[in-house]
Amino acid sequence: MGDRTISDAYAEWIANLEFDSIPQSVVIDLRHRVLDNLGIQIAALSLPSTRAVIEAIVAWGGRPESSVPGLGVMVPAPSAALAAGLMGHSFDYDDTHFPTLLHTHAVIISAALAVGQAEGRPGRDLVVAIVAGIETALRVALADPVGFQVSGLQPSSFVGVFGAAAAASRAKGLDARRTRHALGIAGNQASGLLQSVVDGSDGKLFNCGWAAHGGVVAADLAARGLTAPAEIFEGQFGIYPVHLKPGQWDSQAAVHDLGRVWHTPDIAFKLHSGCQHTHSFIDAIFELKRAHALEADEIRAIDCQVINEQVPVICEPMATKLEPETPYAARFSLPYIVAAALVLDDMGPHAYSEERLSDARIRGLARRVRYTSHADPGFPDRLPAHLTFTLNDGRKLTASRQNCRGAADEPIQGKDIEAKFRGNCKDTLEDEQISALIEACSRLEDLPQAEALYSLAAINTHTGG
Repeated sequence: MGDRTISDAYAEWIANLEFDSIPQSVVIDLRHRVLDNLGIQIAALSLPSTRAVIEAIVAWGGRPESSVPGLGVMVPAPSAALAAGLMGHSFDYDDTHFPTLLHTHAVIISAALAVGQAEGRPGRDLVVAIVAGIETALRVALADPVGFQVSGLQPSSFVGVFGAAAAASRAKGLDARRTRHALGIAGNQASGLLQSVVDGSDGKLFNCGWAAHGGVVAADLAARGLTAPAEIFEGQFGIYPVHLKPGQWDSQAAVHDLGRVWHTPDIAFKLHSGCQHTHSFIDAIFELKRAHALEADEIRAIDCQVINEQVPVICEPMATKLEPETPYAARFSLPYIVAAALVLDDMGPHAYSEERLSDARIRGLARRVRYTSHADPGFPDRLPAHLTFTLNDGRKLTASRQNCRGAADEPIQGKDIEAKFRGNCKDTLEDEQISALIEACSRLEDLPQAEALYSLAAINTHTGG
């Protein structure tokens, strides 16, 4: 790239991106993503993790700039992004970019909305900021698509902070020079480990909130004149040489076709809560149940074929996966999810309640789940599933899928996203609010103020929410 760094390429593109240069198909796709993200945030209002963070940011205080999703409480923009990012990643219900295993929207939409509201930006500017953030984050990861996850880092936060910084910089109207510094400041905050996948704690949720927070802070500090390394990606001590294996990352891939190829519509929507690696298994089981009247007590054993890279995430340590102790641990347990999908008709957030975790039918079936692993050259661009059910009478039934619904090669429709949104909000918002939010997101780029979304989502005191 000569004297031009990766950060230079990103910053110039981010600062100069205009709404009219974004394809209409990307804008339409983004409307659904903002709606989806907002629904997950609303559903997360009931979680102890959400309450803990909201109590903290309210106690911290500060200038009232941006709303906490669903509550209408005004806090500083970084604090609002922290709460929104954590809430948006709750339930592991947010969309996934298969090639990089990156969840972009909990981090980036949260940062863009927080800054957009603080700056009084209209919907068009919000769209530009979010697209700038998503496309930047995906390209940062595409330098080595699964390298960060293999090293034990959570890519959604470690890489997501760059997308949050890009979105926040664009929402603040920073020029290319200050945007480059914002990316460098973000790199000095890049963090997030996958250890919560092992023990089922809230750390993975916090990672996404902290990345959104970090991106907002980075843009604010850059706007005030703080400087940062120009080679935060490829420099001697940049994130690629430090965190990725030598020879496995490609600086050209990080900037290839920037502004010409749009990756945002390739991100998969989730129709089920839980780790993305399990969703093809869920879809295969639901299809099997529609074809056969299968009862849990008929099943002697369930054999699952998984990809080698999936084993440490959803299969091991097996003793822990067989009997997950927390709802979050259950979302990363293939035995639990296979068993629950056989018993339940829906694998939304309620499938992982404390009541479900103690369900004797689900626990009994989970103990009958086994797995074998294999290499798959198509990973992670596709996430297939194959299950064999051995019945008590010796018969065998099989269920297979090459990918899950919602993936780029199996797209779902807007009505599916709206149905998911309604399901996420029905226990918290009134029907009129839900319909108003769907309508507002359908004309996202025409909203006069970004604030309108969170204003519409505020819980009315008489709803009991």
